[in-house]
Amino acid sequence: MSFQPVVDSFSVLRQVQALVVPEDAKTNLAAVRLVHFLCLAYLVLGCVTPFAHRLNQGLGSPIVRIGQQSLATFVMSIAAAEIGGFLLQLFGTGFLATLGVNFFGFSVLLGTAWMMAFVKREPWSKSYAKRDIAIPVHALKK
Repeated sequence: MSFQPVVDSFSVLRQVQALVVPEDAKTNLAAVRLVHFLCLAYLVLGCVTPFAHRLNQGLGSPIVRIGQQSLATFVMSIAAAEIGGFLLQLFGTGFLATLGVNFFGFSVLLGTAWMMAFVKREPWSKSYAKRDIAIPVHALKK
């Protein structure tokens, strides 16, 4: 629906576009955009599901950790985006500056996710300290 030369060539397509995609479609969630998003989400889910057991290993581990603490990382990302924008204005928008700001932002999000996971484990509580520690049997024999 967004291929404008084809739409302009046929009056029927212009009418359909006017009904389905509003004039201010960039700010509103139009029906076509919603269907497009749902189709992409379905395709991504279909591609990721066979490899779900490997997501928490290697390079996927930081992304999973950030996803597990999504509320805290979202809130922190707002502050990190403001700081990153300030840094880009200060140092320019060259390749190295942009790379550094992106690395800074991802580091902040990963640090936030790690800290929230640590706090949610409550290592200071008594139940955490009372956990049984597995001692190998050969260590008990003298």
